[in-house]
Amino acid sequence: MMHAVGTSAGAAGEQAADRIKVWFRFVSREGWLPYDKEALWADRLGEDTARLVNVPFLQDGVAEGEVVRFITDPEGMHWAVERVEASGNCTVRVIPIPAGPLGPSAQAVTGSSRRLAWAGKCSARTFRLSP
Repeated sequence: MMHAVGTSAGAAGEQAADRIKVWFRFVSREGWLPYDKEALWADRLGEDTARLVNVPFLQDGVAEGEVVRFITDPEGMHWAVERVEASGNCTVRVIPIPAGPLGPSAQAVTGSSRRLAWAGKCSARTFRLSP
């Protein structure tokens, strides 16, 4: 089951009247990044549904364009409870290994992906994973 938290309508940081921020909560994995939630922007479709408009990095089981159902807590935060419509997109995480053929550069990985006709986004952050 997926869980998420986001901003309510009119809250600081909201980009548009129908755009909400959804935070997915999940169980951290040993040797993986030390986070237990991730924020994703979504366009509200109805009272309790929204379509994801950006690519998740940490959350498994969802991709850009998918529709999720959420509940809203007393603080106005939106918590996803399930995916209700698949988008046909998938998310592939690529984390460059410093000793690998492209070195530690996420930009090099993204540049190489263009030859394969798929789009990528890269983070400027350096993440340290356990070996």
